[in-house]
Amino acid sequence: MFSRYDFIIWIVIVSLAIGGIYYHQNLVSMGENLVEISVNGQEYEVIPLTDSNGNLRREIEGVNGLTVVEIRDQRVRVISSACPDKLCIHSGWIDRPGQMLVCLPNRVVVKIVSDEQQDIDFFTN
Repeated sequence: MFSRYDFIIWIVIVSLAIGGIYYHQNLVSMGENLVEISVNGQEYEVIPLTDSNGNLRREIEGVNGLTVVEIRDQRVRVISSACPDKLCIHSGWIDRPGQMLVCLPNRVVVKIVSDEQQDIDFFTN
């Protein structure tokens, strides 16, 4: 049987868990985020990830063909690619520093980086 103190302890644990999830989901870099596109290990283009970008599309010529990247609402995704399995397309949108989209057969990497030093070494979703 639960006592009053057990109930209070459970409320504190659940509150801390919800607070931790909320903090992690809303962890935002204060610096400027950039979209870094590279092809075959060479930097192709760096684009600021801002609201003023509107709806940008970039066509990147990879090793096997064309990869089309869309930047909208401070998010990035691959909308078409010449690769056979289309995993880069199915990865969806990315919007935080450290996240990346990789088209391995086409050797195209789209990564979000921040100009501010991050205190977190690794993100998982």
